[in-house]
Amino acid sequence: LATARERAVAAARQMTRQLRDGAERYRRIVETANEGIWMVDTQGRTSFTNPKLQQMLGYTAEQMQGRRLSDFTAAADPAALQEGPQQSQVRFRRRDGSELWATFSTSELHDADGQRAGVLAMVTDITDRKQSEANRAVLEAQLRQSQKMEAIGTLAGGIAHDFNNILAAVLGNVGLAHESLPQGHPALERLAQIRAASERARNLVQQIVTFSRQQPQQLVVQPLRPLLEETVALLRSTLPTLVELETRYTDTPIHIGADATQFQQVLMNLCTNAWHAMKGSTGRIVIGLDVATPDGQGLPQAHVWVDDNGSGMDEATRQRVFEPFFTTKAVGKGTGLGLSVVHGIVTSHGGTITVHSVPDKGSRFDLYFPLADPPTAVLPEPVEQTPRGHGEHVLYVDDDLVMVVMVEGLLQQWGYRVTCVSEPLKAMDRLLAGNEGPDAVDLIVTDFNMPDLSGLDLARAVASLYPRLPVIVTSGYMAEGLRNEALRDGVRYLLQKEYTLEQLPALVHEALQAQREPDPPDEEASHA
Repeated sequence: LATARERAVAAARQMTRQLRDGAERYRRIVETANEGIWMVDTQGRTSFTNPKLQQMLGYTAEQMQGRRLSDFTAAADPAALQEGPQQSQVRFRRRDGSELWATFSTSELHDADGQRAGVLAMVTDITDRKQSEANRAVLEAQLRQSQKMEAIGTLAGGIAHDFNNILAAVLGNVGLAHESLPQGHPALERLAQIRAASERARNLVQQIVTFSRQQPQQLVVQPLRPLLEETVALLRSTLPTLVELETRYTDTPIHIGADATQFQQVLMNLCTNAWHAMKGSTGRIVIGLDVATPDGQGLPQAHVWVDDNGSGMDEATRQRVFEPFFTTKAVGKGTGLGLSVVHGIVTSHGGTITVHSVPDKGSRFDLYFPLADPPTAVLPEPVEQTPRGHGEHVLYVDDDLVMVVMVEGLLQQWGYRVTCVSEPLKAMDRLLAGNEGPDAVDLIVTDFNMPDLSGLDLARAVASLYPRLPVIVTSGYMAEGLRNEALRDGVRYLLQKEYTLEQLPALVHEALQAQREPDPPDEEASHA
């Protein structure tokens, strides 16, 4: 009996020692684990947390004991521990208020009888990975936006080219018809209306091209009211008739240093957002301009505001409205970049922007810019009447037959002899055959965008064959690349085709005068 009792005691001591060693081993594993360990009971309350989890969230074990998991998650991520193993990504809120993204892997705990005793969760910090993914998403979105703007610019340029060709023909023929009719003719009033409408269309196309073109910021001191008026004219053509557009401008001249294109983009974005806030119903947008002091402090500044009676915003939305990629619109309805771009442009102009909004009442954006002294007034030079031609021979090359007929009549009316060719290769053959005798060409006017041979190709060939023969290149869309290429090739005269009626006769006279000089001046191309 004594021996058996001693054996039993020895066995008990050995088992106790093994249990103690095992418990110590598991305690060390739990305490030194590189992942958070979270145990909750069947009521969903915290029963155990390891030091790593406490460090991740910034709480002590006592502060977490007995609290529900949802007490530590962001409001948008309510925690709901479900039965069975699962893995999810959860956004936690640290004690200092910062966010912690983590993978949350759970499995059930059971007691000795096999009954559910709670849930064990392994928590892995993936905040850095989430931030990297967010940064990549931002860069990808910016790239898509940049590509979209580039595509819009290309599309606008193509539309402008074709549309300006049409407008040039309309304006030119209207001008020729006007000159052919006697004073008092009843058709003159109708022609004036056609001309006014065509000029409005020409200005609208120019604004669209300017707005869509990507270019470095250029701050120029200029009056603010004309910028607003030009943008409002563009908006009236864009917004539906259900939206009433009202303006309130002070009569006081206000000047700021502004990039006209970027400033117009600010107003376009703000008014487009205001329209979207009306959700297809009727509404009113007010654009105003005056001089004011922000919050009644500091120096007076130029004050521009955009006010609408749309759906408005709650305070939480208003606080985030300038964040990149934040949007309340449905998926596919917006990028969340509009107002962040507005904020960036206003800041780059040295200005500030604030927003006031009430749900179901509307929103108001107030923009403040430093005032600038107006530039010194320069007296305009007297406008000289363009001299008429004296039978000089002009070769006009254009594949647009409507333009061919119009330009032929225009130059003949100004006293020039005109030969028109609709195929550039035929014009090249004519020049290769020689340019002497009574039929010699004194000047060439050529369209840029033509099949088989562009206007610059023709100009290069002319420069090689007849260096003294002037060439005017015209185009319905005078992109910066075309201007630079023309300068490199020595083309001195460029003409935007929509201004053919007003500017071509003067440009022809200037080119012919330069041809008669013994040494042509080395100067940059005339960007008529």
